[in-house]
Amino acid sequence: MDLGEFGGDSMGLGNDSNDESEEVFEGRPKKRQCRAAERNEVLLVIKAVVAISICLQSSNEKCNYLQGWMGFFMKSTCVPEKVVEVLAHAGLSISLSSIHNAVTSVSKEISSKIRSEKFKHFLKDLGEPETVKRIPVHKTHQIPCRAMDIKQSTTDGNIEVLEDLFRQGGIGDKRDSSFNADHDVDMTEHVILVHGDLLTKERLDTVRNSRRIEYTPKNRFQYVIFLPGLFHYKMACADALWHTHIQPKEGRDDENSLYQHIGVLRPDETGKMVSKPGFRRVHNVLHHDVWASILDCWRIEAHHQNTVCATLEKFAESEPTWDVIITMSHTIVRKYVATTDGLDAARSKPVGQRDKRFKNQTLRNRDELLYIDLCQAMNTGDIGRVEASFLPWIYIFKATGKHKYSSQISRFLNNLQFNWPESLSDIIRMNLLCNPTGKSVAFRAVDWLVERNNLYTKVIFPGGGPNGTLEHIIKESPLIEIYCSCHVTMENAFHLQHRTIQHSAPNMTKTIKKLSGRCRDSCLTLQGTSTEPAASIDCGFGARECWFTIEEEPRTGTDTEATGLGDVSKVNNSVQDFV
Repeated sequence: MDLGEFGGDSMGLGNDSNDESEEVFEGRPKKRQCRAAERNEVLLVIKAVVAISICLQSSNEKCNYLQGWMGFFMKSTCVPEKVVEVLAHAGLSISLSSIHNAVTSVSKEISSKIRSEKFKHFLKDLGEPETVKRIPVHKTHQIPCRAMDIKQSTTDGNIEVLEDLFRQGGIGDKRDSSFNADHDVDMTEHVILVHGDLLTKERLDTVRNSRRIEYTPKNRFQYVIFLPGLFHYKMACADALWHTHIQPKEGRDDENSLYQHIGVLRPDETGKMVSKPGFRRVHNVLHHDVWASILDCWRIEAHHQNTVCATLEKFAESEPTWDVIITMSHTIVRKYVATTDGLDAARSKPVGQRDKRFKNQTLRNRDELLYIDLCQAMNTGDIGRVEASFLPWIYIFKATGKHKYSSQISRFLNNLQFNWPESLSDIIRMNLLCNPTGKSVAFRAVDWLVERNNLYTKVIFPGGGPNGTLEHIIKESPLIEIYCSCHVTMENAFHLQHRTIQHSAPNMTKTIKKLSGRCRDSCLTLQGTSTEPAASIDCGFGARECWFTIEEEPRTGTDTEATGLGDVSKVNNSVQDFV
């Protein structure tokens, strides 16, 4: 059979020769011809687009816009699989397995959008925490100094490091014989800010004490002002919470302990978390644990607002107003975060009536929220909030045995607020953080930048084979910024994708939901309806005992006053002043 017999623009036209039919035929051709011409023109465009799409899809599988829509269309019309495979081989559709994957993926995306839309309209009202004193957003430019073959673990080594850095930077005293007036800068009337860890500060103090009798300010190191590295300060905060909530063996068997929650968040790393977890693991665990705890608090408060809202999904479907959200958030902080008033009221109860499990939970909520606030303040460059966080953490350092950190942060805070001139204090505040990328939420501590430079110098660009020598590292250490820029330029120019060390954060939605469900099933948080402060509420369970009680008194050997309230109340007072 000739396929040309099917179709054609002249189908249906009669061949009668009578006058009436001829008049009808002669009266209609213009309209029909116009429509046919328009249709043929559109069909030509469609055929051209299809041909181009087939060619593009054959050269690049990602150019499958037309084929994707064809696959969805055939999926919706229940086209047989054999037809789909034929069209896929012809280049008109994606494969059958790709259709199924696309349907599943789009379905999940739509479900996610539906869930996010429940509170998305509040995003414009949420904003950021109230700013105390923020560093202006800017991009920090650095000039790496040459690496030095100096043993920094000794006092003499630290002196050599500082003198070598000043020599490389052209900083000196005009009274010295080595001073070059054409290139060097006289630092007699200036101060130099030095960032470092706690050990560097101690060695610098030792140098100053041993050089008090020197004649010039340069030899006395009088012009050096040490600033605590906020990255190390942040790591000390995480370590303090590890010592409080994870390390004690007595608290690992309690069902409300952070160790038990780690079994849900990181089931394969419980051994590491109690031995040498490292900063990043503790940092992530603290964030994820408080997310689950606060979500459970929201569920409870939503149920108190409306008994029909047994879950957060039901609460979202009730479409609460922004004023209700604000009121509930204040209530959650008052009821589920430890405060001095609540702890005092809890201690006033007889021992047999105290809910130790709930008190532990409110104390952990307080500590974890303090840590999260510190992280957010550092990332956004709000140095005023970072400074306000010093006082609560000083008492936490005392309670966990970090006396050196407590002493040094106390001394720095006292100098910053009372001893140094106001203009110098403002300069120091503006230089405690840097911003290597120039983005609004990308501030980093200066000592973090130093650690990153060490990574580039010693690990990424140290040279390989015979070139991996100490001399080679020292020679090329000032070039690390140029090397980084060169790598980025070449990767972008030649479209080398997936060449990054910055990975996206893991999707913890299911894990957080599982941990929240565990809190709900075990009734680990509050189930009462009182609006009194945390730890003073009768939660309806009576005196719930636990294997371990978070320590509320300073440890032996601290120089903190042994009051009846202990360090926890001092922390709470500091937190209330901060809030």
